[in-house]
Order: sequence, then C-alpha cells, then structure tokens
Amino acid sequence: MENLENVKNSPDKFKTEFRRMVMLLKKENASDKDWEVFKTYFSEVHNDFDQKLKTLSSDVSEKEIRLAAFLRMNLTTKEISATLNVLPDSILKSKYCLKKKLI
Repeated sequence: MENLENVKNSPDKFKTEFRRMVMLLKKENASDKDWEVFKTYFSEVHNDFDQKLKTLSSDVSEKEIRLAAFLRMNLTTKEISATLNVLPDSILKSKYCLKKKLI
C-alpha cells in the first residue's frame, strides 16, 4: 500500500516503485509455493496435521495452520516471527486467537 501511495503522490517515481511492487509480488508468490511444498511434507510426517486441525475447528485459516505447524515444530515466537517476517507481538496475538479457536 505504501508503494502505491508513493506512486500516487509522485508519478515521476512510477518506474522504480512499479519494479519494487513486481518484485514483492514475485517474492510473495514464491513463498506461497514454498509453503505448499512444506505443507505436503509436513502432512506426511505428522499424519495429515492440517486435516486434524480443520476437524477441530472448521474455520481455521491457512495462516493459522502455518502457525500451528511452526508451533508443532517447537519453534519459539522469535523464530516464527523471523520466518514469517512479522513482529513477535503479532505472533503472540495470533497464538492467542488460534488457542481460542481450538479450545
């Protein structure tokens, strides 16, 4: 959103900001593909972990399944936040919300 605002405010920066947005989108797409591969292997090792979560709570999102998988691997909050490139506080909030859904 910030990149779009920059382009809107200064059209002369359009080329550089457009390239930056394309790179971000490519990176996000690659991480989604990586997640699908990881999820496949993780499900094989942990006996359909994502399906078991969905039976506990049908409204569990993909991001919550990803968080639960990292927690199953005994990663710390800091490690998860570094992997997902988010703040540790948001991981703590997500863990709390996930716990409320599953209880």
